[in-house]
Amino acid sequence: MEKNLEEIMNAEAIKLRGMRRTIARRMQESLSKSAQLTLHSTIVIRELVEFKASNKEVSYNDIFIKAVALALSSHKRLNSTLVDNTIYQWPDINIGIAVALDDGLLVPVIQKVQEKSLSQIKQDRIDLIQRGKTGQLTAEEVTAGTFTISNLGMYPIDCFTPILNSPQVALLGIGRIKQETVVINQQIEIAPVLNLSLTIDHQVIDGAPGAAFLKELENILHHPELIN
Repeated sequence: MEKNLEEIMNAEAIKLRGMRRTIARRMQESLSKSAQLTLHSTIVIRELVEFKASNKEVSYNDIFIKAVALALSSHKRLNSTLVDNTIYQWPDINIGIAVALDDGLLVPVIQKVQEKSLSQIKQDRIDLIQRGKTGQLTAEEVTAGTFTISNLGMYPIDCFTPILNSPQVALLGIGRIKQETVVINQQIEIAPVLNLSLTIDHQVIDGAPGAAFLKELENILHHPELIN
């Protein structure tokens, strides 16, 4: 005990300030006010990798944003917010994208994704991130989200348990793409594999509708020609 106390006294004290303090408060509120359940899914994405290779001008994030919007159009309950025990199901799909900054996390929102092409999503994403890093985003551009995507695919992370971006009721976590040994049509093959982690608020969405959303998203990623 004395050693631990001495270590604490000698350690550098870093107080939570600014953005970090806001993030800490929001994460605590999210966990305390919602019943969070995370569903994990592993999918083979050979078709998606081939699609990306022939569409080098867009990023995987752009493709995921559009694919999620297509899936949400058939699973509208996930495109909702929960405020004061009232569920608001939104007609527009406004997707927030988690962006890591030096001192915290920013979630700029691409609005009305259901109406936008991949190239428009790319332009919006680049513009929002650039302005976000210089503190030029409007309040609406960080608060109007109805669904959030957190992509850690650039790190050696396979899957994780995302915390909801309250008052939203669903958030999709995306891991890295890696080559794995899989069985396809009773044949052993090496193929690109992706892990998805969908966190939902069980107060609004049950496990089966969440699983159905992931199944729909998997089908879209297996048929990337649907993404335009």
